[in-house]
This record gives sequence, C-alpha cells and structure tokens, in this order.
Amino acid sequence: MNNNQKHIPIASNLDELLEAKNLQSKAVDKLEECLEATNTIYDIKAKVLRKFPNFKTKLGAIQIILAYTASKPVERREIIPRHVTTLEELRAKAKASPELRRAISELLDEKTI
Repeated sequence: MNNNQKHIPIASNLDELLEAKNLQSKAVDKLEECLEATNTIYDIKAKVLRKFPNFKTKLGAIQIILAYTASKPVERREIIPRHVTTLEELRAKAKASPELRRAISELLDEKTI
C-alpha cells in the first residue's frame, strides 16, 4: 500500500464503518448547518450585505433527513424503448413493457391523429 493512500477499515455494514470514522456525527452536524443555510447578497440601495435564507439547501437537507428517518420509497421509473425498426420488434417490446403499452394507448387515444 502506498503511503499516500488511507486504509479504510473493513466493516460488515455501512453503520459500523460510519461509527468507526465518527462520520455519523459529522454528517448530522453538516445537515444541521444546511438547515441554517443563508445567502449573502449585496443590497445596492442600502449599500450593505444582507442575509437571506437559502431555501434550496434547506430543502435538500430536509429531504435527506426525511429519507433517512422516514424511509423514502424507491421511485420506480421504466424507460420506454425508442428505437423500433419492425412491427415484430414493437410487439415484443410492448409485450415486455406495460409502460410502453400505456404510452401507445395514450397516443392512439389522442384526437389529433
């Protein structure tokens, strides 16, 4: 092992690794900082710096906290195949993909066709 490389201890799960490195408390501290995040903007008229809440950072921290504590459900997405050259290929892909069948049905139901 090179002297510049850091040795990462082997852990049976992520929680043990985080505890060994004291990363959980550091992560919590950073999330708490994010909940208090502000942007500093120069007010031209008053000629002073003003602090405003950084809602994007705060929202991200809240989402992380809720995902960890309340167990955010996995968002399921299905990718619809785009390149189809034959009718048989379209049938095979539609048979395998309920999302593709739904998209084709919506397309056929449109009144603009």
